Amino acid sequence: MNETANLVILEQNAIREQSLTGKTVWWLGRRVPGRQVDVALSSPLASRTHGEFHLEQGQWFYQDLGSLNGTFLNGDKLPVKTDAYLQNGDILRVDTGDLEAPDENGILILFESRPQESQWQEYDLTGLSTTIGRERACDLVIDRPYVADQQLTISQVGNSFYAAAANSAGGTKINNRYISGQVPLHEKDVITFSNCRLIFTNGRIFYSLPAKQEVFTDNSAAYLANKLRRLQVKITDGLDEKVRFAAEAGALVGLLGPSIAKLELIKALAGQNASAKGEIRCQGVDCLQDPSKATDQLAFISSYSLDESEANMPLGYYLSETAKLVLPEADRRQQAEQTEQILQLLDLESSKEKRLNACSESEKRLALLGKDLLKGKLVLILDEPDAGLSPRDRNFMFTALRKLAHNGNKTVVASISQIQDIDCFDKVVVLKEKAYDEWAAVGTPEIIADRAGIRTSSFDHLLSF
Repeated sequence: MNETANLVILEQNAIREQSLTGKTVWWLGRRVPGRQVDVALSSPLASRTHGEFHLEQGQWFYQDLGSLNGTFLNGDKLPVKTDAYLQNGDILRVDTGDLEAPDENGILILFESRPQESQWQEYDLTGLSTTIGRERACDLVIDRPYVADQQLTISQVGNSFYAAAANSAGGTKINNRYISGQVPLHEKDVITFSNCRLIFTNGRIFYSLPAKQEVFTDNSAAYLANKLRRLQVKITDGLDEKVRFAAEAGALVGLLGPSIAKLELIKALAGQNASAKGEIRCQGVDCLQDPSKATDQLAFISSYSLDESEANMPLGYYLSETAKLVLPEADRRQQAEQTEQILQLLDLESSKEKRLNACSESEKRLALLGKDLLKGKLVLILDEPDAGLSPRDRNFMFTALRKLAHNGNKTVVASISQIQDIDCFDKVVVLKEKAYDEWAAVGTPEIIADRAGIRTSSFDHLLSF
């Protein structure tokens, strides 16, 4: 994650931005004479020492420090003095309790880990109906790619406002949740579509648009372009659905969907699902037709527990002893070099002196991957490596796996359980349940996020080999 973040703050009918750059801890609190805070608020609902934003290992967190009114994150009230993992677009609120009927002194803070270079503008909702979209006939014209001709209609009935979303490609979210049909608007609701941001407040909207050249820059697609397709999957029968995707050399690929569907696919990739029909080619070898050769090409890791005899070993020593076992023909210097290389690839150099039973759960799991890396495996198939991890450990795990794929030219395919983690991946395969065909998709995180809800046929250009 980018170490520079940005806050969009709305309070007392005014909007402003504050950049979090230059240090790792930022104090949030009410502005009072003689007391200085980093992010100063004017509202009486804010405590003098309300909370803090802090950066740790490239990841931003927020913690409420025991404030009087508390802090809400994406609609849920946070426990005090507990780190909350922050992602781009997260919404923090300071209010008295009912966010559907908020206090007039309530505060909204929009967290951005990918700040946009744009100015906030204001638009008064004076008519009974306001159309928003790319079409010139709209009341508020937003001339940006992927915005529908009529993306959104805001209507007023008495003192109440409602938003109705069109059936657009990227969809429309209110407070980070997709909407369909007409829904009520509440004070300080955040509306997003196609990287455009609108905040509803007191019968008007503040809105910010990305620069035209910044709209949907797909960094993952640029990274994957022209890379070797090391693993090619085309399963036509034996699973709940047909699955086709390619995993490139140097790519981290995520599998997202129902647990049973992910497990069936993972077993098929590992040559352990006899009912799967089709082709799974790795380096030219069809792993379905010849499962014995699959183990020569791929490593399948589903267990992340250590033996009791290994728990007291320093992490670096554990890997060096493993090198002796899996590289018996190499001399000690070569074994040591291989061990050091694995420590670097897994981002574990600073932890090599720690005993395994004192390591974090993510460090232990990464150390276990070292055995297959020492064997020279080019493709790693991981069954939910994030299961049971804290947000902090999960971030460390996926950051290390991404570094392993990119810097080590490995292909890493991992089933994951939480959609908010897809930003860590180069490509995402979304598996469906039979009743929800519209969620089956393959693409980069940017495309999956943009086109969530579109049927598989919309991704045909990504699925061909």
